[in-house]
Amino acid sequence: MTRKKLTVYDYLQSKGKKQISALFVHNVEEAKAAEESGVDMICTAHDIPQHGITTSFNELKRIREAAPSCFMQSGGPAPPSSESEAIKIANQYLSIGAD
Repeated sequence: MTRKKLTVYDYLQSKGKKQISALFVHNVEEAKAAEESGVDMICTAHDIPQHGITTSFNELKRIREAAPSCFMQSGGPAPPSSESEAIKIANQYLSIGAD
């Protein structure tokens, strides 16, 4: 069963009207389960082993493929040091399908 992908517009329009379900996923299996159960948003992160997050940036693409209908956001190991670095990192996330 295919469902409509949650967009930024949908997310903003739902504020105060609909509760959004969100789940942190560490791997493809968890992403598949989120997709199958109808979770609206998945959160991911990569390369932060000191917090138990060993997912690599390359694995994020497979997570996205496993949960195509979920809104996906992700974080990395360190905040960007400049505006240009933030734009570069944002484009990397967009290139793998993160929202």
